[in-house]
Amino acid sequence: MVQRDQFVRWRDKLGRVWDVYQTDDPGVIVWHARSGSVRGKNIANVLTSDSDLKQLSFAFLTDIHVDARMEDRGLGSMLLSRAIAACRTRGHEGIESELSEVDSGHFDKLKHFYEKFGFTVTFYSPEAPGYNHRRRGEIRLKF
Repeated sequence: MVQRDQFVRWRDKLGRVWDVYQTDDPGVIVWHARSGSVRGKNIANVLTSDSDLKQLSFAFLTDIHVDARMEDRGLGSMLLSRAIAACRTRGHEGIESELSEVDSGHFDKLKHFYEKFGFTVTFYSPEAPGYNHRRRGEIRLKF
């Protein structure tokens, strides 16, 4: 059963007001944001269960997407804070994710972003066992 929590009204660093709401079901938590012309866009996704709907010990952060025009306003930080709180409430041991080739142009920015929330950020060298052209590293936060 899908539930929609009440939205949170949030003001970014430049003063724009956002309505951020969470769609929650047994397997995934998805955040959406609306502000002016930006309506209903999925901006963060966290997998909380496997394909059999068995709760994962570590939730898997699949994506936090903030449009380039909306970067550096604190939206990503607010979303990650909410994801961490939601996963703690669900009883997960932590959150993990992979860093992909898509992220390679801004690994330094990602490292800073995740470390300020307490994540361990690991980059793989091309010789590492988990390395491939799509999987470049990982992040992990243990509660």
